[in-house]
Amino acid sequence: MGNKPVISVVIGTYNRIKFLKLAINSVRKDLENFSHEIIVVDGGSTDGSIQWLTKQKRYYYNSST
Repeated sequence: MGNKPVISVVIGTYNRIKFLKLAINSVRKDLENFSHEIIVVDGGSTDGSIQWLTKQKRYYYNSST
């Protein structure tokens, strides 16, 4: 299967950086032994969520706004 993710997790958020961090860290911990991807759908947050996400190890940022 190569390096394609086996599990995809989609997280929706809007101005909830505290909970976004908790959710992503939980997914990373729970799936650390599995090939996975985390997709965050942001509704235009202004609380620093996007800035925090772009500082993570691996990311792809696509803004539709």
